Amino acid sequence: MSMRLRSLATLGATAMALTATIAAPAPATLAHAVSAPPLAVLVAPAVPLAVSAATARGVFLERQIVTTLPAGPLTVAAAPDGREPLCVDDEARLVITGTDGTVAVWAHRFFTANRQQIACVPPPTLPALTQAGTYTVTLTLTDRFAPTYRATPFYLVAGDVALAAPTALAEATAAPTPVPSPAPTLVPSPAPTPVSTVQAAPEPASAQPSMPIWLWGVSVGGVALLVLVLLRLRQRPRPVTTAQAGVLTLADRATHETRTVILVAGRPQALHRRPLGLVPPDQSVPALAQVQLTAGGLVVRTPDGGVHTLGHATTFALADGTVTVRYRAHGVAPQAAHPITKGRC
Repeated sequence: MSMRLRSLATLGATAMALTATIAAPAPATLAHAVSAPPLAVLVAPAVPLAVSAATARGVFLERQIVTTLPAGPLTVAAAPDGREPLCVDDEARLVITGTDGTVAVWAHRFFTANRQQIACVPPPTLPALTQAGTYTVTLTLTDRFAPTYRATPFYLVAGDVALAAPTALAEATAAPTPVPSPAPTLVPSPAPTPVSTVQAAPEPASAQPSMPIWLWGVSVGGVALLVLVLLRLRQRPRPVTTAQAGVLTLADRATHETRTVILVAGRPQALHRRPLGLVPPDQSVPALAQVQLTAGGLVVRTPDGGVHTLGHATTFALADGTVTVRYRAHGVAPQAAHPITKGRC
């Protein structure tokens, strides 16, 4: 009898152990992996609109920070989510230096060819960091042309920008309280004042001078001729002048600089490096090439005497392929770049 009781107790303990094993939660190693959101580092806050001046102020912000960054892609943006465009009046330069001597440089001039507008740019992507570590980040903002300057914030976003929450900043902003508009007040219009009209008595028929029939014909014919002349003048087509313009996208693989400029047909422009851009030609300073927009396309003249004509959506390489020039005709603006009046970011 005791043997049978011990067997029943052993069977009960085994059943309870199996039930506990089935009801136990899954190991932590089976949990789904969650990708970490990107790391956003504030390099410099926004610079408000400066008081107007007759001359440019030069460097108006120079900031250097030391931070730890993970390995992976880098994005420069005006918000921690990595999606807000950058806008500076007039020029920005960002240098990232690692402890091992690696250097990444991004520079851009935001003013247009006429120097009267500022074109904001989408967040640029810098070369990915090969290893995590401590990096020195230096940001320099420069005012090149009067009358004012300002800049959006600069964030260095490390990681995949697609994982950033686009509504993280919007949730912290209180919704504005709607203000009801006052009902319009109806003002009755004053009654019109009656004006009495007095008709002059017609003069006797004998007092009116008679006009010969031939004079009536000449008058009617002259009026008709004048109407025909006016109609012909209105129907004559007016000459329409169209300003030829093109968009040049410049890129330097050595310094990682990119620049988008609008070129208007007319005088040639000299292409220089460090910084990358177009300036009026100067015989005392050697240029990488000279570009000129003509009716037939973009003419590129190299120092060796070569002349090359580029058509729409054509890319031309200079300096053994280190610098590239991409030409688009008819003033096609680059994607997500909206020109604004200088001094408004």
